[in-house]
Amino acid sequence: MDGKSNERVMIPSLLDKLRLKGSLVTIDAAGSYRPIAAQIVEAGADYLLAVKANQPKLLAGIKAALEQAAPETVQRCETEDTGHGRRERRRCTVVPAPAGLGGKTPWAGLRYVAAVEGTVLRDGKMTTLTRYYITSRNLTADQFLEAVWGHWSIENSVRWVLDVVFGDDYSRLRSQFGPRNMALVQRIALNLIRLRPSGKDSLTVKRKKAG
Repeated sequence: MDGKSNERVMIPSLLDKLRLKGSLVTIDAAGSYRPIAAQIVEAGADYLLAVKANQPKLLAGIKAALEQAAPETVQRCETEDTGHGRRERRRCTVVPAPAGLGGKTPWAGLRYVAAVEGTVLRDGKMTTLTRYYITSRNLTADQFLEAVWGHWSIENSVRWVLDVVFGDDYSRLRSQFGPRNMALVQRIALNLIRLRPSGKDSLTVKRKKAG
């Protein structure tokens, strides 16, 4: 997208180009808007949208629903992973979405709201972050957590790497075919670096060795 646009404007045009039927579309908070949710449902798919402080009424409604839900309607699951000197625990809580969530205009097909709490212990320091979501699909807590982590695995393995390892956020390529060409070159380089077996070297170290 160009400098005068934003995700809220561009996401609908991207969705129009995709065959979505039967899919579960996950989008971060930039896509948590009713028209986008309605477009996904109309295409025969389901949505799973992150909700942050930019939607204060919706976020407050999700938190209230999680606190006030009847015990028999609450689904929970927990996973734990260790590796690379860190231990990470994830807890997911899913409850039915209450009527009128987020205001008078309903969200298309909304079924559940959820909270995913991630706790990371590394070098003796513990950090905890809770993220909130809405979805139109009938998901168990285990399925919900799997979908959320599938979204973040893409974020962490592609977008974050390009930003941090390749400094993509600092690129000043703005005109003609420069941005598109460099995006292609960076992805080719990233795939080549990942193919290189080099023990426990990070991607940054592998890139420096290649240089």
